[in-house]
Formats: sequence, structure tokens, C-alpha cells
Amino acid sequence: MKIFLSTALAVLAACAGGRTSLKSVDGAEVRLEQLRGRVVLLDFWATWCEPCKLSLPFYATLDGRLRDKGLTVVAVSTDEKDDDVRAFLSRTPLPYTIARDPRGQVAESMGVQMIPTTLLIDRKGAVRLRKQGFTPADETPLRREVEKLLAE
Repeated sequence: MKIFLSTALAVLAACAGGRTSLKSVDGAEVRLEQLRGRVVLLDFWATWCEPCKLSLPFYATLDGRLRDKGLTVVAVSTDEKDDDVRAFLSRTPLPYTIARDPRGQVAESMGVQMIPTTLLIDRKGAVRLRKQGFTPADETPLRREVEKLLAE
């Protein structure tokens, strides 16, 4: 898939609505435009996705190590039912924001065609990496890319 997003969080804000927002599983409003100035790892996932079950705990590790250095992780569940997400999170607690996109509108607006899809966005809002799928071999290169962006 082509990387079609090349500009700032203004693009993300437009895709996610700037005017529209996602809701987190705890009901809080999540606006991507408010994340400007931070490196953002934005992951689209689902509870039934086997690679997601590997990536989400890895993102928790990144979050724990790098949040204070400017990383924000937002995992956007595309599951239709909130109960499925809550059950998953009760078995696999995650320390970062879990947002909901049950109709897949934000995912679709961002060109997500497969789960998981991860976008790594620099502090200026430019999408610097678009990754589809996940295996344990992806951990080291992804961590290095996050660290590189945090150092900029």
C-alpha cells in the first residue's frame, strides 16, 4: 500500500475530523489534533487479530520506556462491540489510550485496509512510517524509528 499521508497532523485532524473525535473505552474524548508536539504511535487493531496480540504488549513496553520522552501511543480498536474490547482489556491491560472506531470510519478515512496498521507520526505531525501487520522481528526496527523521532 502506498504511503498517502505525508503532511502534518492537520491531515490527521481532518481525517479524524478535527471537528469529530474518537471516544476512549473510558468515555474520554480523543482528538488527534491535541497530540501536536509529541511523537505519536497510532495503531489500528481488533480483538480478533492475532498479530495485534503481539504488537499491543510491545507498544505498552515502548509507552512505559518512552512516554516521558515525548511518545504517545493511541490504539484504535475497530471492533464493533465495546464489550469485546473491554473483555480483551480485562485479560490484557494496556497503559495507553484505547480509542474506539466501531464503524471503521476513521480507519477508512486514513486508508487502513488491514489490521493491524500502525502510523508513526513525528512531532510536527508528518507520518514517517506506515506499517501493516506485525511480527516480533518488527520490534527492534520500530523501537529504533521511535527513538530517532524522539531525538529530533
